[in-house]
Amino acid sequence: MAIFHMSMKVCRTSGSAKVDYINREGKYSRSTKAEDLIYKSSHNLPEWAEDAKDFFSEMDRQEMSKKEKEGTAVESSDRKVKCREIEFALPAELNKEEQIQFAEEYCKELLGDNHVYTFAIHNNVGALSGEENPHVHLVFSDRLIEKDRLVERENFCRQRSGYKKDSRINGQDRNQWCFRAREKLAEKINLVLKNKGINETVTEKSYKRLGLKVKPQVHLGVKASVSLGKNIATERVVKYIARFEERTTYKINEAVELSCASVEKRYGNVRSPVAVRSKNRAVAEAVQVASEKVCRKDKRALQAIFRNSKASLERKGIKVENDQPALQTNLQKTQQQVQQQSACAAAGDTPAAAQPVKKAKKQSALLTRRGRSSGYRR
Repeated sequence: MAIFHMSMKVCRTSGSAKVDYINREGKYSRSTKAEDLIYKSSHNLPEWAEDAKDFFSEMDRQEMSKKEKEGTAVESSDRKVKCREIEFALPAELNKEEQIQFAEEYCKELLGDNHVYTFAIHNNVGALSGEENPHVHLVFSDRLIEKDRLVERENFCRQRSGYKKDSRINGQDRNQWCFRAREKLAEKINLVLKNKGINETVTEKSYKRLGLKVKPQVHLGVKASVSLGKNIATERVVKYIARFEERTTYKINEAVELSCASVEKRYGNVRSPVAVRSKNRAVAEAVQVASEKVCRKDKRALQAIFRNSKASLERKGIKVENDQPALQTNLQKTQQQVQQQSACAAAGDTPAAAQPVKKAKKQSALLTRRGRSSGYRR
């Protein structure tokens, strides 16, 4: 399934080390990660640069603040930006040749012929999904190359005789450039999927911009992913599971609302006691089925995350001793509350214990008529 992912970073330490990392060169050529490298390419290098590493090594030497030259740079803000990096996911539906073509075209559209850039395609197995994770690391200079004049190596970053920084990327409106880069990527992914006859789309917009009242998932990071694979309940892992449950509750609310709306449409405004009881039972069954379906699906998804995290550690040679599924039963409480909610709906009651499924509580209105309890007065 296609996903959208893009992150942007600035490098203030060493651009040449960043190039070594993405191209799996230098000390990274002996790492197990070297197997992840699929393709690498450099563009718009000046004549004096032998390769991307040579160019960005020169940027490390020239892009230095006064404090860096004096050796007094302590904070990150004391250092000048050596290069910038964009990391983005490639559609897994494309084969290797198509992914290379996609990356070449997108980088060209984004930076054109006026920026020096190098990119590499990596493909590894996701620590949480257990599926292939093809992605691109794009490293580039924000210096705007003027094609009508050549600048010598030692003057490349000089204030007057060298190339200036691109105000679109480095200026006050840089956020707009970032938003446009994300929008271009989403449009290109959707176009490629459409041309391949795949009925899926991605979006660069956040849940908030889409108008969805759901919180984004907590980012685990490397250390927390290891803890997750070992079933160790660190603070970040607990937050991750809690957010997972929140998202499950949101999906339950959506499913319950749609199911109840379907029942309401089917029965309409019934009046007879027999029809009201039949409608009540239909709503209760709809709530039960929709809620349990979401819970089962998310429980399997959560178990798969734990299983894939453990497998990821085993691939790295890390032995997992704690194999107790202590954290895999976190959705059990949610599922019990859903079942209780469904039972209460059948009885025409909505107790305080059913609070986690907020919208499901409102569905009790479908079980009543003119403020009376479900059923009929005896």
